[in-house]
Amino acid sequence: VSRLRYRIMVCDGRHAEVRFCKDFFVDSQRRDFSFSALYVDLMGSIHDFHNGFVDLQNREIHFIGSVENRVREDFLRIIRYYRFCAKMNASKNRDDVLIMQGNFEGLNFVSSEAGIAQTENLRNCSLEKVVLSGYYR
Repeated sequence: VSRLRYRIMVCDGRHAEVRFCKDFFVDSQRRDFSFSALYVDLMGSIHDFHNGFVDLQNREIHFIGSVENRVREDFLRIIRYYRFCAKMNASKNRDDVLIMQGNFEGLNFVSSEAGIAQTENLRNCSLEKVVLSGYYR
């Protein structure tokens, strides 16, 4: 559960200035992956603007918008991508991986606490899943 918000500007590849809003679609535009932008309103209706539910069913990971922009907005998305590949036993998109590899240096700007937390989440995935998620689609 998260409050709806939209990004005013990206400050440093990890933190952004945001404002709160009441619009699911506006909030969805700043999310990283399609399945991270699934919403349920107070009436129980599901809002899925980026086909996140289908992506979950198909074990696919799709960035919302430009992969390059999403990664540069928050370099932790690189680790999150690999973690979700392992947890979902999803194949990696070769083009997405190449873009992320070109941005690995950005992980140097991530706070150690945030990096450790995401790495711990990745370590909690079984080694078998991490290895099996190595194939490309």
